[in-house]
Amino acid sequence: MTWTKLSDDFSDECHTLSDAAFRTHVEALIWVMRRETGGHIEARDLKRFAESPHVDLAVTELVSCGWWSVEAQGYRIRHHMEHQPEPDLIAKRRELTAERVKKHRRKKAGLDQESASVSASRPDPSRPVPGNPSSNAVTPGWPEVMEAR
Repeated sequence: MTWTKLSDDFSDECHTLSDAAFRTHVEALIWVMRRETGGHIEARDLKRFAESPHVDLAVTELVSCGWWSVEAQGYRIRHHMEHQPEPDLIAKRRELTAERVKKHRRKKAGLDQESASVSASRPDPSRPVPGNPSSNAVTPGWPEVMEAR
């Protein structure tokens, strides 16, 4: 899962936008982060995410103020993309997380080498340790003590 990051002053920066442009811009930021496009929006995708009834006016406004630019078959978001992680960074984080979770699950199940070697080096607490009377189930000399009473 990805997250869209909005800075604390995001709404201050957007104060001059119309409601439709503000909504469309936020929805677009969320869309490009979920799709990991690096800020590119296909023109046909506007119908998929933009809920404003005035989306065409909103896009025109966002392009005219420089927050979006026209690009190939769609648009590129320029404003606030500096706060979003790049798609390759997201992919690398996802890969590292998957690897870490896999190792954790295998270790928890006792299937990896590291946990097997650690388990083998630990003594079984139910068995007495030779040369350590305090760990033995029966203390040496116990019967003699009982007979003396």
